[in-house]
Amino acid sequence: MLVHNVETVREYIVHLDAHPEELSDLYRDILISVTQFFREPAMFTALAGILMGVLQKRDRNAPFRIWSTGCATGEEAYSLAIAVTEIMETAGLTTPIQLFGTDISDSAIDRARAAVYRSKCRKKYRPHA
Repeated sequence: MLVHNVETVREYIVHLDAHPEELSDLYRDILISVTQFFREPAMFTALAGILMGVLQKRDRNAPFRIWSTGCATGEEAYSLAIAVTEIMETAGLTTPIQLFGTDISDSAIDRARAAVYRSKCRKKYRPHA
């Protein structure tokens, strides 16, 4: 509304009716796509400590399911999979992993499915702290 100098929601609806391309711009602007591998290293370190105990106590043949909601382009979802894999390797576990990533943005999901990222995008975290 500010960009188009519109003061009320009613005026903005009129603007949207007159400029249907604005809906695509609005949709893209509302979505937050701030993501990267191991974006919060301290969180992954804390999570590693919790997951080690959880994974060791559960049925090792049952899949361990991870659901990353709002996964954007997938970096955080894949970070979870990497962290869980490293934890399981450390503990000598071979539990199957199932990773589910969902997002409202079709273009973000397409990028996540492709799983093509720059090689220097992984931040360090300490999985065994």
